[in-house]
Amino acid sequence: MLVFLTDLFEIFLFKKEIFLRLLFCRFFYKFTIKANINLLRTSLHHLLVPRVSNLMMADKFSRIPELAKTSRYEIRLAPCLETFKLKGSEKIHLDILKPTNYLKLYSKGIEIKSASLKLADGTVIKEIKNELDRKWELLTVNFPSELPPQRIELNFDFNGEISSELSGFYRSPYKDATGNKKMLASTQFESVFARRAFPCFDEPTYKAHFDIQLEVDEQLTALSNMNVTEEKIIGNGKKLVTFARTPLMSTYLVAFAVGEFEYIESKTNDGCIVRVYTVPGKKDKGHYSLSVAVKAIEWFSEWYGIKMPLPKCDLIAIPEFSMGAMENWGLITFRESTLLCDPVLTSSVTKQNITQTVVHEVGHFWFEMVGDLWLKEGFATFMEFVMIGYNYPEFKLWLHFVSSKIVSAMARDSMRNSHPIEVPINNPNELEDIYDVITYDKSNCVIRMLFDYLGEPSFQKGAHIYLDRFKYSNATTEDLWKCMSEASGVDVGALMSSWTQQVGFPLVTVQEKILDGHKRELILKQRRFLIDGSIDENKPVWQIPVSVTVRSDPSKPAAKFLLTKEEDKFVIEGVKSSEWIKVNSNFSSFFRVFYPDEMLKKLLQGIQDKELDVIDRFQIADDLFEIITAGLLPISQFLEFFSVCGKEDNLIVWQSIISCLSQINHILINLDDDGRLLERFNRFVIKIIEPVAERYGWEPKEGEDMQTSQLRSLLIGRLSRAKHLPTIEVALNKFKEHVEKGAEIVPELRAIIYATAARSNDAKIIETLQNILTTCNFAEIENTCIMALGQCTDLKLLEQIFNHGILDNNIRSQDIFRLFASVNCSNNSAASRFAWNFFKDNIDLMTKLWDPSSSLFEKALSLSSNHFCSASDSNDFQNFCKSIFSGSVLETLQSPIQRIVERIKLNGQFMKNHTQNLQEYLQANGY
Repeated sequence: MLVFLTDLFEIFLFKKEIFLRLLFCRFFYKFTIKANINLLRTSLHHLLVPRVSNLMMADKFSRIPELAKTSRYEIRLAPCLETFKLKGSEKIHLDILKPTNYLKLYSKGIEIKSASLKLADGTVIKEIKNELDRKWELLTVNFPSELPPQRIELNFDFNGEISSELSGFYRSPYKDATGNKKMLASTQFESVFARRAFPCFDEPTYKAHFDIQLEVDEQLTALSNMNVTEEKIIGNGKKLVTFARTPLMSTYLVAFAVGEFEYIESKTNDGCIVRVYTVPGKKDKGHYSLSVAVKAIEWFSEWYGIKMPLPKCDLIAIPEFSMGAMENWGLITFRESTLLCDPVLTSSVTKQNITQTVVHEVGHFWFEMVGDLWLKEGFATFMEFVMIGYNYPEFKLWLHFVSSKIVSAMARDSMRNSHPIEVPINNPNELEDIYDVITYDKSNCVIRMLFDYLGEPSFQKGAHIYLDRFKYSNATTEDLWKCMSEASGVDVGALMSSWTQQVGFPLVTVQEKILDGHKRELILKQRRFLIDGSIDENKPVWQIPVSVTVRSDPSKPAAKFLLTKEEDKFVIEGVKSSEWIKVNSNFSSFFRVFYPDEMLKKLLQGIQDKELDVIDRFQIADDLFEIITAGLLPISQFLEFFSVCGKEDNLIVWQSIISCLSQINHILINLDDDGRLLERFNRFVIKIIEPVAERYGWEPKEGEDMQTSQLRSLLIGRLSRAKHLPTIEVALNKFKEHVEKGAEIVPELRAIIYATAARSNDAKIIETLQNILTTCNFAEIENTCIMALGQCTDLKLLEQIFNHGILDNNIRSQDIFRLFASVNCSNNSAASRFAWNFFKDNIDLMTKLWDPSSSLFEKALSLSSNHFCSASDSNDFQNFCKSIFSGSVLETLQSPIQRIVERIKLNGQFMKNHTQNLQEYLQANGY
């Protein structure tokens, strides 16, 4: 979607991971994976992040018995883009490992026309029987007699379809430059969808080589993982495209694309051919991504000391795509919004997101050669930051690491309905379920912690040993720890096991004693941090690397130590009694800090005077609000902090502040007081933010960096949402000039101006935004329109917007969740109720648009119920789910339903804990 800053909307527009934090937790869920992803991922890599469902539950499923080892697939497919029919044949080369009279593999939505078997001695057994378990998608192939260990060939002829869903081998409609409807076909096989295109051993451990042929219309382009070795005309307007054999890889990395494509090309210094493919008319928007991909391949090859394992790398923009991007070996698939960059229209935030997504996906080429899911995702995400930090310093990406990855991971992991990084997979369908914030974000946060603890040279050496020793195999987490220990001399397994095998993370409570004028004793006590304020009765303990910064030299840690038990004492030398002490320097370890009043007062003064580094200022603000949310401090402490932030000038600190203000807003719209407290709160917000925003104005300054332009938009957007009339007037004038005179809008301000216009509830403006949506043919502007339109609060107009967008098919199914998200940005309880009722009234359509087990369906379900905060809301939601879903669908949705119910409870708890204190603070301060 992750997709990115003022209130939820601006946060969605400028920082997808913070949006995810709000969305999945406390008050909002998150889009999105990986917006990501990958929103976004999200990033937005794998922006549409799938769920964790029943990971800890016993399941009757039995995994494929280890009777055979795959070595090679020969696959020939003939897709038809007119009828959406698929004809296929395949030959699977296997080694039988033990005597057996059957094999099990996977298949879904495929009609087996014939199945045969060729034995090692050349004997062919025709018409072997097979049977399908539809629930578990298991295809059992029965042999006439028991076969001893030997190499065999399993042959299938089959029919299937090019699916309308955004998984398997599916169709992707789009409009060309003249507005005519076109069609292409592409794949999304991760995590368990290769079985929808061809029968296969669809588990990651079953690696094989793939020989692929595609029979397509002569005028179409066919792409797959490897380079084309032959194109042969075969008659009837068809050609047969043959691709080179792949390296050993899992089925979920297989990929095809068929359609009308054009491309641009470059080469790495090692001769790897890199191309960006698009539908006709869009290839020129691929130049930036092409340059990033080339640089990433070269940099990763040098950093890991291992060359790119493939001869070519294609990046292709798919108009309809459920994820942010997918790291298929040699053929990376992307949403258009995460690959295509317009030099005029693309905002700096989107350009950053494109950079991250491309680097992330290219980085997978190394870690896809080895084992555990969390490692490949965690390493790809962490290494994207390392690579971009060195090569694109203008993004200041390590600042965004803490404001996105750490924040989203902690938000998810602070809920009781979380799970450890390392999760046993009892059911192949659960592979889809664990592509969540824990897998993407918490994993790379603990990898960053290890990176800081070991130092880059040891970490780099350990990564090289691991990748070189275990390439093309199924390595484990323990294997990585051993390699890191070998490189560093540190017992990495003992350090890291508590972080990957336990659920949650610690809250470290600090007490201090001044021993003399230059010495301080810190008493640190750890416990699991839960956002509901409760205590984990299991009392988990982590091995926590702790670093401490002091006022006299805030640029580096004054001390480092390891907290290995529930409570311990440490002495810091050379600290004056008047100095502040900051625990967890640079937010380098994955824990929150709870300070006593006196220590916190010193730190807040240090923030006001900007003595602390940016990341430390960010962490103190973020920790403070989370501790308040948990009910451990009153909300007035955050308001006091906010009231002295007038000198703050850093983007990520303001992102944290405005994220917190948005959460307060979300609760206030549900109060039964005719909006009076919200109005007073808005006056308070305006009083603090207006002078800060005035320093930046509306127009970008020559030579300013992208963080400044994003901060301007963040502040202006928050004023607009607080109903600051001068801001609204300027925004509406700029929209009018844009529409009537063609005046350009600064890309960073487009979302704010469009949203402000939509909130005016003017029917003509709504019609104009809808026209832009349906005619612009550029994904970023389309997304901006959707996120603006849902903020209209006139219920008749809002109904027309939903009908036009969803019922009339003017919003792609992959983007409908954005419309529900935008309603949450309207700060209007009636509009939020409308969104929920629309979802319920159109549930049949929703289940046709998306499989109920998909991440897109979960997002829509979560976002449409996002405003709930009462017991009656919770009952309404649960009763609806029970009445609509049953059997395996209800079982699959159990975890997201539990998460949403937990969020509703937390919303109500926050309102109960803090409304009175908020009211008293505003009244005492004249608002």
